[in-house]
Amino acid sequence: MIYTHRTLLPDEQVTGISAVRNLEGECTSIAIAQGSTLYITDPFSTDRKIRESYPFLSPIEVVESIKAENPTVFVLLRNYNWFIFELPNLKYSGSFSKEGVVLPTRCIVRHGMFFADQPQNVLSSSTATIDFNEKRIVHASHPNFIAVHIHHDVIHIIPTNKKRNPYIIKFLQQNVISMTFIGPTMCSARLAFLTDYDFHQRLLHIYKYSDMNDTFEQEYLEYVPSDSHYLLALHPELQSSLVVITSDGIVRIDSPEGLPLTKEFLSSFMPPIVIHACHFFDDIYLLCDSCGGLSGINLPVSGSIATESMKIIGPSSGIVAFDSNHIFIASPFGDSITYTFIKHENCIKLEEFDRIKSPGPIFSLDYTKEEGIICGTGRGDSSSVRIFERSISCDKIGEIIVTNCLSIFSSKFQEMNLSEIDQKSSVLLCLCFYESTKFVKFDGNEVIEVDWPSLIQNEATLLFYENSNSIIQVTNNVISKIDKKSGELIKEYKFTDYVVVASYSPSYIVVANDQFLIQVIETETLRIVKKWKINKTVLLIAATDDNIAVYLNDNTVFLFYMNDNENVKQITLPRFSIPVSFSIINEDLLILGTNNGNIITITNSMQQISIKNYGNGKILLHTNYGISNIYQNNEKNTELNNVNSVNVLCSGDPPFVIGFKEYEIDSHFLCSEQCDDICQSSQYMFCLHTNKISIHSFSDIPSYKGTTKIRQKVPGMLDLAISNSGLYCHVEKLEDSQHCSDIVKYPSYNNSNTMKYHCISYNVSFFKLLNFDEKEIIVIGDDQPSITILDDKLCRISWQKMLGMPYTSCIFHNFLVIARDGNLDFFIIKDLDGQYEMERKTIIEANIMTLDFLIVDNTYLVASDVQQALIVYKFENDTVIKVSQDYSPKKLTKLAFFNNTIFAASVSSNVYAYNIDKCGNIFEIGVFQCCSQVLSFVSTQECLFYGTEGGGIGVFSATDENRFMELQRIIQDSEKVKILADRVPIRQFVWNSPDIFVDIDNLKVILNLPPRDRDRILSKANINSECFEKMRLYE
Repeated sequence: MIYTHRTLLPDEQVTGISAVRNLEGECTSIAIAQGSTLYITDPFSTDRKIRESYPFLSPIEVVESIKAENPTVFVLLRNYNWFIFELPNLKYSGSFSKEGVVLPTRCIVRHGMFFADQPQNVLSSSTATIDFNEKRIVHASHPNFIAVHIHHDVIHIIPTNKKRNPYIIKFLQQNVISMTFIGPTMCSARLAFLTDYDFHQRLLHIYKYSDMNDTFEQEYLEYVPSDSHYLLALHPELQSSLVVITSDGIVRIDSPEGLPLTKEFLSSFMPPIVIHACHFFDDIYLLCDSCGGLSGINLPVSGSIATESMKIIGPSSGIVAFDSNHIFIASPFGDSITYTFIKHENCIKLEEFDRIKSPGPIFSLDYTKEEGIICGTGRGDSSSVRIFERSISCDKIGEIIVTNCLSIFSSKFQEMNLSEIDQKSSVLLCLCFYESTKFVKFDGNEVIEVDWPSLIQNEATLLFYENSNSIIQVTNNVISKIDKKSGELIKEYKFTDYVVVASYSPSYIVVANDQFLIQVIETETLRIVKKWKINKTVLLIAATDDNIAVYLNDNTVFLFYMNDNENVKQITLPRFSIPVSFSIINEDLLILGTNNGNIITITNSMQQISIKNYGNGKILLHTNYGISNIYQNNEKNTELNNVNSVNVLCSGDPPFVIGFKEYEIDSHFLCSEQCDDICQSSQYMFCLHTNKISIHSFSDIPSYKGTTKIRQKVPGMLDLAISNSGLYCHVEKLEDSQHCSDIVKYPSYNNSNTMKYHCISYNVSFFKLLNFDEKEIIVIGDDQPSITILDDKLCRISWQKMLGMPYTSCIFHNFLVIARDGNLDFFIIKDLDGQYEMERKTIIEANIMTLDFLIVDNTYLVASDVQQALIVYKFENDTVIKVSQDYSPKKLTKLAFFNNTIFAASVSSNVYAYNIDKCGNIFEIGVFQCCSQVLSFVSTQECLFYGTEGGGIGVFSATDENRFMELQRIIQDSEKVKILADRVPIRQFVWNSPDIFVDIDNLKVILNLPPRDRDRILSKANINSECFEKMRLYE
């Protein structure tokens, strides 16, 4: 049996950011690492314009800018490949060895001191923030060097201005906590890093580059307090000062070259644990702490210091300041936000300037037939319940090479000599350029240029569409009505003034000219039936048979009524909207596409505006009347398009289609790459790219990939469970400065009639929905330590004091099994008139910490352990016995059972697969490395889904098709394929046994190869074209 893996939703977690600066220190762009893609964005654009994007097949671990004449960015991937880009070109690249090495473990706060350095009653997002940042690779940037700590006892320093092997600094101490280059960087290279020494102190190392010996040599070694956790260089271009941040102040160190080091202790109010910092302006620095706070600190090279709390911004994964007015704070658990800094006389204000949306970690997955995959995502205020929706599937069947094309339109092609079948599949495609137009025919097999005399080709086309038996072409000067079959001109209307925009409805053509005149022209007769004069320039126009809508140059939208000249409505759009396209469905639903991936909807009789983001690309809207087959491959959408059979096709990144359900927007992404324009016929979809037009057909098989949509926001949610009676959520919050938890039940989505159980002043260790005796019960563990059981109405029906912290629970042979420190407790539950009595039946020895249970065939209880992998128990003769155990230290967390195979997630990003035989013996049969730590599983009969810490969703499917495995082997051995996703983790021992996992994302690499190389690889794998199509690598 083989398990294929596909990525349904890539990781969208922002793992790193860096400000790209020139030699003068001005920020020219922002480098953002989001999942496995590097984005270079314009920092001052309100639409977060993406200048370049660099997709990789492995997650980005480090992104760091290098101050240079040309914008330069360093990228380190999880597979230890590194790249230096002199944007937009690749300058240098290399790779670190990952065989036979020990990876570093980073501990920002010393064990046993966390609560001493943290405020009391903090939320769990604080520890999650520290845990996330401890997993990041410690690094530092210099104009000529990049330092990274990827091996436990070695720091690698990569020169950025010449190609040579990295310099190496070896040391004996463990745990590199923080690292920075200190000044003066203009004339020297000096690396400072912080390590552990003993329980009472830490060590500050300073190494200096020696030109004479061409190596880094130790310059200083200084003891600092044990609560030191962050290094910050002060004005490193010119100064040699360094600040060591502690929990109660700073240690300011001045280390001029060739002179003795001086050290100064300064006490001050400090944020709890500083995670990130950046220079703002003058002597002001910004600090992000583990509790989600943003603080400003005045850090002069000499003199007193001062700190001030500014705002609660939530968990952070990085902070950069563009200038003295703008800062960008990245979040690992939700949206990343750009703020505008406004300083008033008596206060400081931070106002949101822009936002990068991200679902955050997917900590819970569930599945229902009605909703599909339901996700619990995010942390803190960003947590929500989301629904995963698959994209509409379409297959790429060809492309047209074209340059400088601005827009495209399509129409049915019905030449007289074509058969009925050919007429259905033939499409006339209109390619619009700056001052010309070209026409081509696509019949499903080839593209042929069309040169009808009636088609205007020496002018730019504003509008091109089909209407009953004719084709309508609108240019700046004329309307042409052309017979579909003969190609002859039926009728023509010449404008008296230059037309700037045009649109259409089923019965009318609507245009606006440069004299501010709006004209409505009847399609059948080409006769003007309506006029409006408006003293402003019309930029966009849209129409139905009842209404005309225009967007004007003063950022307002006007709505006119065909049957009522006096009735005119208007509304002003938000600033910086930048609309580029317009569509109207009816008077209560107007849609504008923008240049920055937003859709603006105007509803409620022109009184309400809402904005929703659909990616990063420009959105051009194409309204289709009566074409609804685009939804046929998605059974959930049968009730869409009830409003005049209208759907709106939208370009973007990725493109998507909007349908309408009771006048509400329902959108679905299309399986295609980013496009600048898009159009559709009854059978094909055409996407305009920079230098080509891709042609797609709609597939009957649903797509694998998709996106998530918010179903319900639940701030502070840590876990959720779904049953037939409703949705249960575990929510944490601070109430009167006290940490507390609530168990909340929503009888249905968006239902305000919620039930709540309030857990006062203690920490919930786990929350579990179980079925016992055909009843729903909620089992809650806490740090009292104790167990509380609630019924389906959230009434407490039992409480039991525990001998240790409980971690998880399950029902096994009518026992309630509770895992605690080193043991499993088996309880008999007795129902006493609605109240449950828990009687401890037996105690079984376990390992250190059992985090999840799995019942196999109602016979075996499989437990995952944070230290020693899996343990299998069996209930036999009224006793519980241990059957087998995997003693390897895999640090397993979540478990799932699919296709008679146990899948186990680890605290790393690995998923292990085990077979279990009839006797309960377990055997490891494979391992797969995901993009980030797997936090949740849910299985159906067909496949196993998982959610990751980075916000991604993947799926494993079982197959007996061995050609997948053979194709993977040949691709891995091929010299033509240079880059593959790293799906095989580092292991101390590698057994000589075939792997059971095939990554479809890696197989897709051959789609980008030249046809000759691709055919050669397929031939070696004995895969013909028909079999290759059935493998559906395009999805």
